[in-house]
Amino acid sequence: MKWPSSGHQAVLQGGKVPLVRAAARPLEGHSRIIRGLPALLTREPQAMAQYVFTMNRVGKIVPPKRQILKNINLSFFPGAKIGVLGVNGSGKSTLLKIMAGLDKEIEGEATPMPGLKIGYLPQEPLLPADDTVRECVEQGIGGVLAAKKRLDEVYAEYADENADFDKLASEQAELEAVIAAAGSENTDLQLELAADALRLPPWDAKIGLL
Repeated sequence: MKWPSSGHQAVLQGGKVPLVRAAARPLEGHSRIIRGLPALLTREPQAMAQYVFTMNRVGKIVPPKRQILKNINLSFFPGAKIGVLGVNGSGKSTLLKIMAGLDKEIEGEATPMPGLKIGYLPQEPLLPADDTVRECVEQGIGGVLAAKKRLDEVYAEYADENADFDKLASEQAELEAVIAAAGSENTDLQLELAADALRLPPWDAKIGLL
């Protein structure tokens, strides 16, 4: 666009917009001042989106001097579903360990969103040899089982005439919220469905014998 001399008008988007003292040769490094332009042209830039996790030039070298990850840049929004594809030995498990915070000996930066809770399921979990199949499966919903156990105790404490009913009612509401949030009102049914879907051995089978 050619800058008109002072007092002239320019036509933008079909309408006349007055220009105020638009110098023919503005000084280098200074901005031309235009008044009356559409709000779209002067709108403040929007804030950058908050990513749930970001990697910046992440690399990983393992002994003796093998580089399995190099210059990995990754960022994604909350709710995104990410798949990692690659041949055996290409670094998929290493990448996930870095994201889980288990491997910190890396090049570059791997930064989760502040306050983010990260869960990690290892490819080969270490299970206690003396535990039964059911005990191992129950570990996955251990918090819910503990909440259900405490809820039963709270119900029993209502029978005490000297009980603090307001305190019990408050704790009851918190425990019920934990159970409802996990969708685990019927944990026994969930365990049976999981065992059937995964074709698990009998509940009482010992891990060390499988």
